[in-house]
Amino acid sequence: MRITGEFIKYSIAGFAAAATHLAVLAGLVQLMQAPKPMASAIGFCCAIPVNYLIQHRFVFRRNGGHIVYFTRYIVVTMALLAVNVIIFSVFTQIIGIFYILAQILVIGIVFVLNFLVNRTFTFSDEHTFALASAERKTSGGK
Repeated sequence: MRITGEFIKYSIAGFAAAATHLAVLAGLVQLMQAPKPMASAIGFCCAIPVNYLIQHRFVFRRNGGHIVYFTRYIVVTMALLAVNVIIFSVFTQIIGIFYILAQILVIGIVFVLNFLVNRTFTFSDEHTFALASAERKTSGGK
């Protein structure tokens, strides 16, 4: 049942991040005539701190450890940024879906991947403790 509670909280965090992403995307496209894939990437990046902070504290209930958690989060997020831009570009430029609808669809796809990877890797204590243990071994147990 813990995963259900995390998923509900993750959905709340995801909504805040998605709202940020969509607002920046629409603003850049409508007000500055920015290319849509670039505007999507910038919107995605603007949502990163919103999403990380809510996930870290509210969803996965971590205290501190920002160096380890944020480093992992950025690696995962940059990979998902590439997925976002590729699928968004296919939807808008090849299939011809309206860019806001395309972004909402892409957010849905990335959301599921992001939850699974962040739950099992990014914010996993198991991986954090293994990393800390390996660091202690290489530094002579200090």
